[in-house]
Amino acid sequence: MSEPDICWRLHLASSPDKVYDALDSDDERARFWAESAVEADDGIRFRFPSGIEHTAPVVDRARPERWCIRYFGATTTFELRPDGSGGTDLELTASGADRGASATDLAIAAT
Repeated sequence: MSEPDICWRLHLASSPDKVYDALDSDDERARFWAESAVEADDGIRFRFPSGIEHTAPVVDRARPERWCIRYFGATTTFELRPDGSGGTDLELTASGADRGASATDLAIAAT
């Protein structure tokens, strides 16, 4: 398997169940990710403050360990692991991203 285009790791004080709930809930996604992020039959419909809209099909859900969508052309996976102290070690990977769009482009689209 090839290396992902993007790999971020971070620690969160919340449990994997709570982190998964934040990823999998329309209201919670809207609190930290986009102005609106409502799930419909064709995927999660993100609307960003910049006016950009994007529908991301859900690829995989395995509560509370894995949540995966197709986000701006990349398969974007959140792996959630308990840290042994009630928190979560999160690893986000994105593979297959459009080589014409940089991570900076995607970050700007979200603001």
